[in-house]
Amino acid sequence: EKGKDSDRILALIARLSLHNAQQARAAMAMLIQVFKVPSEDPLVTQAKAATQAYAERAKEVSDPAESRLRYGLPHIHVWNAWLHVLLEKATDTSVQQQIRDYSSTMQGRGWQAVHAEVPHARVSKCYDKKYMKLEVRVIPNTPSDTVFTILKQHITNIPGAMELQGQAPRGDMV
Repeated sequence: EKGKDSDRILALIARLSLHNAQQARAAMAMLIQVFKVPSEDPLVTQAKAATQAYAERAKEVSDPAESRLRYGLPHIHVWNAWLHVLLEKATDTSVQQQIRDYSSTMQGRGWQAVHAEVPHARVSKCYDKKYMKLEVRVIPNTPSDTVFTILKQHITNIPGAMELQGQAPRGDMV
């Protein structure tokens, strides 16, 4: 009797966990735009370098709250790395100026202002090892959204890059 109850409870917990994971994937698909880009693209390599540098600096501070106040959040560094790549790759001087103006405005407002407009920016593994996923959430109708439009245009010009339609579909376990 006891064994059957514990098996039933474990099965119920497993089903609930899988259901919650499915709901999280659905919510992420609605909120986060995902792009597949080649692993060697500067958008990937610069973002990885930025997060590694952030992690090294954050280790120097023992208190996580102090680290956050001093260095911001990791996704801010990813966003900034993408801006540096855009600035390097842009050939149109008006686009370069737009990125510089945005950067100087946001720098004056602090990382919290960037976080308010870009709550998610991340590089993650892709099912194909030759590619990585860029995940980003930008609040519409903000200065960051204007820069994000430039970023999307840049991504569409990368050979082999494409926008994905949300997160991967659910597996066969649910």
